[in-house]
Amino acid sequence: VLMETLSNGTRRVQLPRDAWATKKAFESASIKMPTGERVKGIKTLWPESFSSEDVVSASQSVLQKNSGNTTDRFLYGSYKGVEVKLVRDLDSGMIKTVHPTWYQ
Repeated sequence: VLMETLSNGTRRVQLPRDAWATKKAFESASIKMPTGERVKGIKTLWPESFSSEDVVSASQSVLQKNSGNTTDRFLYGSYKGVEVKLVRDLDSGMIKTVHPTWYQ
């Protein structure tokens, strides 16, 4: 996992290709950096204070909060004051993505 702090106080998270549910998901995930560069495998910006462990913990927190929910694809929660949205594949149970709910 690549985590890099940006000048605007956010942190980009780049996952390796094999961490994505499908090749198509990796290929379609990209984010335009402040420099204008588009980087594949990145779809989310997290607060600078979040470590990769915090991202995992945020995911676990949202799943735990919604443990009785087996029907919704989108789950919401809060971790360290940041509102988080988790998207899961209902067929496999795999997490497709998790990110802060602010506009990116």
